Amino acid sequence: MSKKTNTPKKSLTPKEKSVLEFLESYFSEHAMAPSFREIKDHFGYASYFSVQRYLKKLEEKAYIAPRENNEKRGIQLIASSDELSSKTLASASLQQREEADSSQVPSSLSLPLLGKVAAGSPLEHIKHDEYLDVPLSMIKQSKDSFALQVEGDSMIEDGIFDGDFLIVEKCNSARAGETIVAMVEGEATVKHFYQHTKASVAKLNSKQKQKVGSGLSIELRPANSKMESMFFHPSKVEIQGKLVGLLRSY
Repeated sequence: MSKKTNTPKKSLTPKEKSVLEFLESYFSEHAMAPSFREIKDHFGYASYFSVQRYLKKLEEKAYIAPRENNEKRGIQLIASSDELSSKTLASASLQQREEADSSQVPSSLSLPLLGKVAAGSPLEHIKHDEYLDVPLSMIKQSKDSFALQVEGDSMIEDGIFDGDFLIVEKCNSARAGETIVAMVEGEATVKHFYQHTKASVAKLNSKQKQKVGSGLSIELRPANSKMESMFFHPSKVEIQGKLVGLLRSY
């Protein structure tokens, strides 16, 4: 059910306005609210974090009413997206952000969410339209950090599971044993990093059946005893960052 009032509303950002317009369109066509999954699928979001974030903003600005008892389709419209022009929305939103920045210290920061797999180009060149709200306590260098969603079970023995969100600090080098995000053959992978010498490679070859080829001095080691390490020539591995935190959605 939707309900409207004539109470003046706070300005919306263009993305918040697009979500509100979708809600209005869905109400008009179906006479009920869309589910979180329908909102997520409509905008192509990688996770429900973005849906929750935009709905929370619309609630705070009194365009929709808070859901009662966390109902699946309990969104109620309070005001229309047509109440403000795009130009007014953009300028007012900027002013609000500036006023908020000067009056209070935020408890979280939005980091770019770069998806699950980064194929074909370095991570910093990937186009993204999603952000993940991360507690400030987890971020050391905000301008050099990003979020990445885990796909697969290669790091489960480190407590990193499929669907988890990793907080990554950009860097191009790492120490032995650090958990890194690296580009290898056009794809992003999360593994423990080790760089071997000729002597250590020879020692490995004397102990294991799988022989490490000449010049393959970079080891990317999974945290899963059912999987084996991968070895690469240094020119094939481009370190993108190291793991500094993890978020999980239940």
